Amino acid sequence: MGQLVYGSTEYEIDDRMLAHLESVVVAKYRRREGFMVSWTTPAPDDARIELWLSPGNPLQLRYAGSRSPLLSQSWVQAMMGMAGTLRGLRLVGEAQAVREATMPPAWQH
Repeated sequence: MGQLVYGSTEYEIDDRMLAHLESVVVAKYRRREGFMVSWTTPAPDDARIELWLSPGNPLQLRYAGSRSPLLSQSWVQAMMGMAGTLRGLRLVGEAQAVREATMPPAWQH
């Protein structure tokens, strides 16, 4: 498990998901864009974490292993799409992210 360090708070995130999030952060920050990112913690806490990421906020990504995980282009694209919405990027697994990327926005239902 890697860590997303935001300010002085550390959050544990799977290395592979963290690598995909890093791709989104780099792309958005290059354009000087901020975005909301959120996820839920596993039980028993079952809490929802929401952070506003922007180039002016301190952010550090720490990986547990020394090898870079392989990136899935479809997962990165799905995450980029979510990051550009009002709801923001929800950290979910690859299959769910890709599936949700092909669905119409919730407000259209």
